[in-house]
Amino acid sequence: MKQTYRTFITIGLTVAVLLFMHQLPTLTIGDTELRPVSILSQLTESADSPKPVDVIPRPKQQPLLVGNNNADDNANQVVFKETWPNDVVKIMDYSGGQPGGMKHFYTQLSRLLCKKELPGRPVRIAYYGDSFIEGDILTADLREMLQQRYGGYGPGWIDAGNIINSMRLTIGTRYSGMTEHTVMKAKENGYDFMKAGITERYYPYVPGSRMSFTSTSHYPHSAQWHAARLYLRTASNQTVAITPVNGNANDDANANGNATASQPRSLTGSPSVQMIEQKGSMTGISYQMGGSGTLFGVGLETDNGICVDNFSMRGSSGMSLASLPEPTLKDFARLRPYDLIVIQFGQNAVTAKGTAKQYEHYMKQMKKVVERFRTCFPDASILLVGASDRAQRGPEGLTTIQTLDLMIAAQEQAAADCRIAFYNLWQAMGGKGSIVRMVDQGMAAKDYIHINYKGGKAVAGAIYKSIVAGESNYTKYYKEKGTWK
Repeated sequence: MKQTYRTFITIGLTVAVLLFMHQLPTLTIGDTELRPVSILSQLTESADSPKPVDVIPRPKQQPLLVGNNNADDNANQVVFKETWPNDVVKIMDYSGGQPGGMKHFYTQLSRLLCKKELPGRPVRIAYYGDSFIEGDILTADLREMLQQRYGGYGPGWIDAGNIINSMRLTIGTRYSGMTEHTVMKAKENGYDFMKAGITERYYPYVPGSRMSFTSTSHYPHSAQWHAARLYLRTASNQTVAITPVNGNANDDANANGNATASQPRSLTGSPSVQMIEQKGSMTGISYQMGGSGTLFGVGLETDNGICVDNFSMRGSSGMSLASLPEPTLKDFARLRPYDLIVIQFGQNAVTAKGTAKQYEHYMKQMKKVVERFRTCFPDASILLVGASDRAQRGPEGLTTIQTLDLMIAAQEQAAADCRIAFYNLWQAMGGKGSIVRMVDQGMAAKDYIHINYKGGKAVAGAIYKSIVAGESNYTKYYKEKGTWK
């Protein structure tokens, strides 16, 4: 009998504890919001379950106006009618053919493909995002696919001293003698917004500081490069010792390369961002600093084809990009111009109880980011990428967070307001429940937010197809109109 009493008492205490926990606010660990406790969740929908009744209407795409060779003759502009395969997610261009839309980037790709009017530098993509692309996930495969089609080599931008670089499959790195300052740890490391580089990081260095970069064999087109460009700022005259590792990564007999003698390069102090360039076929390179100053990073690339730079920032909502110093961005626009700037954020701003008003306010702040890039890179195309799929636990188990559609609608409307392009990444991933399916297929982490390299390859493939479809429209147009010289 005593055992029966104990059983009932145990059940009673358990119910009491669960009822108490049901009253607690929703807890969050990192980017993951924990499921609310409800002992009746299998019988009825929780009263705390979000019900997104707000609606943000989708904007209508503007027709793309493609001008003729005479830029002043607007009367002869024609409406460019695009054709997109049924299995490809369309890049929505809301620019009406004006600067900021996809016209510039597609034109550059068409020139690469047709080998006409090459710019004498790589066609560069700056891909900004949060931890979804951290460690070169997604961008590594997108880079490889684009370089296979349009040419080019090298893993692109590598931050100077960022520990996250150790996660990348596209490059091996070693650093010493420098300190990282990053916007996401501003209170911890005394971050100065006016000193920030293009990735919202900067690295003070001292005499003797060293960096080395070594190729890997995971991605063939990232395994070698023909130009290494170091970006830094220093007020003092100094010497930088550069040691390139020459070799062809595709040549098995020379896969490890041959380190050459150190080459000293003189640098004159300046308040502006400076670039030190090293040319030649390389599979590795190292730098030793002969003075003090601030490092930003190095670009490992070629003078043709495509370069994709991964600019990831864990935990960022993207809004801090509006605080990047304009003079610094303009220095980079001069030294390292970009043809496409991708802005993929929103995941860290989505909440289970988010409203249309909250998301519209968030995108109001993100519009400032767009305008900052438009001001500093006036010729670049700008592509706003919608938030990726994210799951939460509810009465029906793991499902797409219910307010995600509101965020994506707010992002698309913001792109239309800014007259730039928009890409629905959630749709490209497979829509509702896609992150759950990706976890089941070993393509994403069990936080039901982040993809892994396998998932990154799949998502990159979808983005690649959309870019190629857009470029193909433009190439067809220019060839039919005979505007190639």
